[in-house]
Amino acid sequence: MAKPRTTTPSTWRRRLVEGLTCGLVSALAVVVVALRLTDEDWHSSPLPIPVLWLAGVVTTAVLAVVVLLLAGRRRSHPVHLLVPLASMVVIPMGVTAGGQARDKWAIAICWAVVVLVVHLALAMAARPVSARRALLAALAIVVAPTGAVLVERFSQVAWRADDFRAVGVPLVMVDVPGFHAVRAGAGNYSVAIVLSDHHRADTSTGPTLRVVIEPARGRERCDGTTDRVLIEPSYDDRLSIVEFCLGDAPYEITVTSYSAADSRDSSDREQWSLGPLMNLMALRPVSAEDLARLPPANVSEPD
Repeated sequence: MAKPRTTTPSTWRRRLVEGLTCGLVSALAVVVVALRLTDEDWHSSPLPIPVLWLAGVVTTAVLAVVVLLLAGRRRSHPVHLLVPLASMVVIPMGVTAGGQARDKWAIAICWAVVVLVVHLALAMAARPVSARRALLAALAIVVAPTGAVLVERFSQVAWRADDFRAVGVPLVMVDVPGFHAVRAGAGNYSVAIVLSDHHRADTSTGPTLRVVIEPARGRERCDGTTDRVLIEPSYDDRLSIVEFCLGDAPYEITVTSYSAADSRDSSDREQWSLGPLMNLMALRPVSAEDLARLPPANVSEPD
């Protein structure tokens, strides 16, 4: 009767070395690629996808050499080669699921840990196959990326707050009677806040205000002021705009009124004026965290 195969200490050491070595190769590739691509706009630039594919192919080739060197002629574990190929799909999806705000170093480290755990799990589950080890490996492979996504989700407020601080403009709220802040977004040089006459983030119905805080555009009436200055509102065929100067006037605050129909059929635009609300508006300092807790708003910044 054949004796059952057992896992010796030397086998465990070999598996640990194999998992760590392969894992470090993949983790290094993830860090390099994440630091390069995390802040890229995947919708407007064709660069990220070719870079991602190239990184996956190169990492797979390096891993193939590593696996052959570790296994020698006795046994190879080609399953490790699937990790960088799978990462090309899983990691971008995970980063997207984590939220719009991103810290490239945190994301790089999180997903580097994920691929390291996956390689270790695959190494530990190698032959002789055990149902218990296979189950634990499968659990680790599922839990690791899920944990990375959760870290991103729970970090959204902190990361978005950093984005608002990084803009460098004063963070203030324009309080308007009957309106509530429902969205906020940080751009490269401006902060946008959307106010609505209801508490929902959906601005598809009802009048809406858009507040933009940005560096002053050189208006003479803003020069040399030490207090807030309210500029007379300007109008066109559908917008009512109120501008403020803030502090010593390096910044402007623009409040624009529009209705939900403004973004759809131009023949059905609803016009309304901010004139009656001008003297009721007030500026109130807010923290970056207050803005970060609001749902994201689109920020349009002309070059």
